Amino acid sequence: QIGIEFSLPLFSGGGDEARIHQAEYQSIAAQDAVEQASRSAVQQARDAYLGVISGIANVRALRQALASSRISYVATMAGYKVGTQTEVDVLNALSTLVAAQTNYASSRYNYIDSIVALQYAAGTLHPQEVATIDSWLTKTVRVAPGRITPSGMTPPPTPKNPPLPMNPPAPKKK
Repeated sequence: QIGIEFSLPLFSGGGDEARIHQAEYQSIAAQDAVEQASRSAVQQARDAYLGVISGIANVRALRQALASSRISYVATMAGYKVGTQTEVDVLNALSTLVAAQTNYASSRYNYIDSIVALQYAAGTLHPQEVATIDSWLTKTVRVAPGRITPSGMTPPPTPKNPPLPMNPPAPKKK
């Protein structure tokens, strides 16, 4: 006796059709995710590029502000020595100089950060470049005997006669 068994589901509840639709929708969702990731990468690269461009302008402007603050401080010190400027004027000029140095250093750091962000977004950030950037951030420069400051920063000129004595003399008793 020989027999053949044949099974043909006439109605499977739409399961096969639902699985086909699900696969189609998953494919569309995956394509959308790829498109979104691509757009995000392009936007990150564009933002980083604009950060580099604005960083260049910012560093240049703050370098000029730093130079102006140095000149102002030196002029104020000269005025103090001849009696046309007060101690308060000297301290204000020094405060402005320190703020200019801080702003300049911050702008340089932000510029470097923008370069790293651009290289990362472009996929060109390599270990040797990270080492170079690290050397920029850890470099020190000797500007005077016994005085070391971060690269690009120079201390203000030290006056021969400081405007405020460190240890004022005690008042004389009468």
